[in-house]
Amino acid sequence: MKLVIAEGGTATHQLLSHTIPLFYSATPSRCAERYTFAYRLPPRFDDEGARRALPPTYEVNLPGVPGVRAVVRYSITVNFTRQKLWKRKET
Repeated sequence: MKLVIAEGGTATHQLLSHTIPLFYSATPSRCAERYTFAYRLPPRFDDEGARRALPPTYEVNLPGVPGVRAVVRYSITVNFTRQKLWKRKET
């Protein structure tokens, strides 16, 4: 979630972060071509100790003095990391 106020600065707040391990291998093996997973967004998030409803994706620009822009955006980031010889990681 990002809030920008003209002449007032920018504030960014991470609403949600969740890690889902899909594959572990104790021995070197090939990674599958496809992994299926499902994740349901929780209905609430923690806002400095207060439980609040998770807002919908939204973007608004309010012109004027001062101008205000608010953005709530969700994304999925997928990282594949493989351990190589000598403990070097490749992502």
